[in-house]
Amino acid sequence: MSASTDWGALVQATIAELAAGTTTVGLYGSTHPDVAATLTALADVLSYKGEYEKAEPLIREALRIRRKLYGEVNADVAASIGDLGTNYGDRGDFKQAEFYLRQALVLQRKLHPTVHPDLAEAMNNLGWALLGLNQPVQAEPLYRLALEMKRQMLGDAHPELALGLSNLAQVLVMRRNFKGAETAYRQALAMNRKLLGDSHPEIAQNMSDIAVVLHAKGDQEAAIAMQRDSLNMCRRELGAEHPDVARGAALLAYWLIEAGSYGEAGHLVDEALAIRRKVMGDESADVASTFTLRANLLLAERHFDAALKVATEARRILVLSLPDDHWRVAMAKNTQGAALTGLGRYKEAEPLLVGSLDGLYGSPVPDLPARGRRRLIDLYTAWGKPEEAVKYK
Repeated sequence: MSASTDWGALVQATIAELAAGTTTVGLYGSTHPDVAATLTALADVLSYKGEYEKAEPLIREALRIRRKLYGEVNADVAASIGDLGTNYGDRGDFKQAEFYLRQALVLQRKLHPTVHPDLAEAMNNLGWALLGLNQPVQAEPLYRLALEMKRQMLGDAHPELALGLSNLAQVLVMRRNFKGAETAYRQALAMNRKLLGDSHPEIAQNMSDIAVVLHAKGDQEAAIAMQRDSLNMCRRELGAEHPDVARGAALLAYWLIEAGSYGEAGHLVDEALAIRRKVMGDESADVASTFTLRANLLLAERHFDAALKVATEARRILVLSLPDDHWRVAMAKNTQGAALTGLGRYKEAEPLLVGSLDGLYGSPVPDLPARGRRRLIDLYTAWGKPEEAVKYK
């Protein structure tokens, strides 16, 4: 099909045809393997475009067909369960993602007791969900096992191996091993440039990952420059409304707020929010995290009332799909506390700032714990409690 194919219309037509018993269903029947394969292929296309909610019913229907055909312990059933888990994770619901991805891994271990690509992928995907739930210690051994399997199967240069290196590096960032993380990220970037050329979505992601490490090491200028290049590559390769563009814009905005470039940061926040609302819905975790980002911009501009309202709404949405100790919830809570400090409501601010600090330590954004401590220092300094402030220096 051409690049202008309306995949959304195609999927809706396919769903209607499924209900009417026409096309593939009419040819093969409602429980034929080819129907499940077609649904899975369409879901993959929608997922690549970032239209995850539209993909979910197709994945579920493929899973229903495969279970009816094959029972539970089957490679296609395991693949569909894994697809459903990654679909939830792509939408920011890592609780549900973990639920399905654990099932997928159990099935893959039954099907493949030793080294196998599907087993490595299942380990990798569960590690990703655990990382999304702020559990890097549990994710790391899964990532390392998956990476070792990929080396055994694929040799020293393959896109899947580069992805495995990047996944491991992300764990190392969360565990504050920046040297190890940068080494792994740069190996992944070099491998992908050799395999994929100079411009590709995977290369853009590698660049963004390295930018995070550069920022954590204190090289703000280099981090911002690399993130700009990454974001521009994402826009070029994926289009203006892809979730990866939103992710890159949000990260760059976060650093520009810190650098005092509020105007440009505001445009990037608007861009990220528009994409996420369109693709993921108004109450997704990613939309809520963008609200937190906007609240931080409002804080920097000293609009404390507005910042408090936006951060409160962000936290309300986040707890719908994330545990209360998740770093995203902690960030929203911390931002509420900072806004209350700005309003002089110190007694209300204190439990929010203190209670969010532990959650910030699980963030993949390395400077969040330091920011949380600074906000406690600001609180106690403004409140006239220097003996409390000194505890967080």
